[in-house]
Amino acid sequence: MTPGSIHLSAAEFCEAFPYHFAFDRELRVVQFGSNLPRICPRIEVGAPVGGLLELRRPHIPFLPAVLEKNLKELFLIECSSTGTLMRGQIIAREGGRHFLFLGSPWFTDAGEVIAAGLGLHDFAIHDPGMDMLLVMQAQKTALGELKDLTTLLTRQRAELRAANQELKARNEVLQALEQARIRNDKEIRLLSLVASRTDNAVVITDSRGLIVWVNEGFRRITEYTLEEVAHRTPGSVLQGPDTDKGVVAQIRDQVRAGQGFKAELLNYSKSGRKYWIQIEVQPVFDEQGDLVNYLAIETDTTDQRRAQEALRSEKEVLSATLRSIVDGVIVVDDSQRVQLLNPAAETFTGWSSARAAGRPIDEVFVLADPAGSTLPSPLAEAFRTGEVVGNIHTLEGGLLMQGVDGHPVTVVASAVPMLDSEGRVNGGLLVFRDITSELDTKQMRQDFVHSVSHELHTPLTTISGFVTTLLRDPEMPLELRSEFLRIVETQATRLRRLVQDILEISRVEGGEHMYESGEVDLRAITLMSLEEVQAQAETRHIRLDHVLPPSTAPFTGDAARLQSVVTNLLTNAIKFSHERGRVTLRLEVDRAGYRLTVKDDGIGIPKSEQTRIFEKFYRVPRPGRQIPGTGLGLSLTQGIIHHYGGRIEVESDPGTGACFIVHLPRNTPS
Repeated sequence: MTPGSIHLSAAEFCEAFPYHFAFDRELRVVQFGSNLPRICPRIEVGAPVGGLLELRRPHIPFLPAVLEKNLKELFLIECSSTGTLMRGQIIAREGGRHFLFLGSPWFTDAGEVIAAGLGLHDFAIHDPGMDMLLVMQAQKTALGELKDLTTLLTRQRAELRAANQELKARNEVLQALEQARIRNDKEIRLLSLVASRTDNAVVITDSRGLIVWVNEGFRRITEYTLEEVAHRTPGSVLQGPDTDKGVVAQIRDQVRAGQGFKAELLNYSKSGRKYWIQIEVQPVFDEQGDLVNYLAIETDTTDQRRAQEALRSEKEVLSATLRSIVDGVIVVDDSQRVQLLNPAAETFTGWSSARAAGRPIDEVFVLADPAGSTLPSPLAEAFRTGEVVGNIHTLEGGLLMQGVDGHPVTVVASAVPMLDSEGRVNGGLLVFRDITSELDTKQMRQDFVHSVSHELHTPLTTISGFVTTLLRDPEMPLELRSEFLRIVETQATRLRRLVQDILEISRVEGGEHMYESGEVDLRAITLMSLEEVQAQAETRHIRLDHVLPPSTAPFTGDAARLQSVVTNLLTNAIKFSHERGRVTLRLEVDRAGYRLTVKDDGIGIPKSEQTRIFEKFYRVPRPGRQIPGTGLGLSLTQGIIHHYGGRIEVESDPGTGACFIVHLPRNTPS
């Protein structure tokens, strides 16, 4: 006979399990044992389980998906209408389509069986519950008989009292001792029964704190048997080097005072494994008030502490991550009210996390479209769909957010819904990034490409035109040919300077900006720059004035780069001057070092633009006027000056020209 060949008829199954019941995934009764209506009168096929029965243990929802994960657990179920408990197991049948409870009523006293209207014939023959009830009933009967016997002895001692008072007194003492022993034995038996069924460690000591009994839970947790720890104190067996000595001292004081206590401390198992326990100790006294025992219940809290430590560590990591993220992060609850802002979000919005807590997200994170109309946050859509909305890794689809100073900034945002175990949105995360500067940089790069294209196109067109003319007319007069070649050379020089500027800015951004170092003369460098821009000034009929020191101006640095500083400032001054204007250059020596001034009487620079003219690619807007340039010259100039520990300043008003002042220290740069 194989296990698969055993089949029971319905009658045989009900006889073996008279209190069973089965239910489907809709939690409706499909079958039940013949005796189940005795304790649950309202049960019937098709009835909802939830209205008839309540799950008392384990503490989980009465749901099929949850039950399938806990089929190895012992279940304690209460009949709602009578309060009767049943104890047994639940198994899944037919691939999880049905569930079957196999168990029986759970009584702790024979009187409860009688009160429920049940008898021995109402239980399956194999049911161990009835054996326990019979044992308890036998103990109760024996105790009753013992009480009857005691009464008889008392009556007999009363008859002999007159004959022997001394014997009476001794018998009274013996009786008291016997009663105390019986009570203690009964209490120990009951405690043993309870302790044997708990996962916690249970320890009973005598009045001196020496172990007299431990349960199976103690052996499982500590790996010690009763024989190994009997007549020893728990501390001498379980405590080790890392056990908190202060807690041990407090426990010792409580034991000496005969008082109960609670504590948490680190213990060691027999194999040396460290584990944490939460211990509760209560003293046990006899009728005379004398201390006879201590009862200790110890709960292993190691996993709980590890989980708490892991949770605390995760919170610290999350907190550190949120603090370090440069993007703004806002956490909201299921009603879209703010729970937390990271430091970046506090900076962007002007709200502190504490002040924003509990406020609606649309009050803290205010969005608007280009027309100024208020928009809801992306969280509204994320809550509605349960999906991620938006993308912060793009410059497209930017929204206007009200900044700290009331001015709008452009942001991209992403909203992430947080779901519970049943897929319902119970919170959300809003991540946003300020892309204002990135958009500005993008625009400047686009302007730069446009400017470079224009700057390249103009000289190339000129060179191409004159070279074509020269090639087509071999007999061109020498004077005219020389003039054409001079123009080609000028445009080629312009192209070379443009390419050099582009390569230079590329080296700066790529970290390849190398400087040569040597003794140079700033006076000579200034004269070479004046000579270099002379032709450009003459073309626009601009007068170049200069005031230089009478002797050399020694400096340690890169001659080519220092000359590019002077040339760039002179070129800009000529470019932005009016026709027939004047550019003045001064090189002066003071106690701090050298002061180079380049002043023009041109169109000037608005105050609002003076902080940006040193940015790469940036060019001051000149409506209705096209002035060639790439927006790189002043950025490169400032970088060279800063390399030598100097600084550059600008003084200007629109229509009055501009004055650039360079300060260079005398000492050799590091």
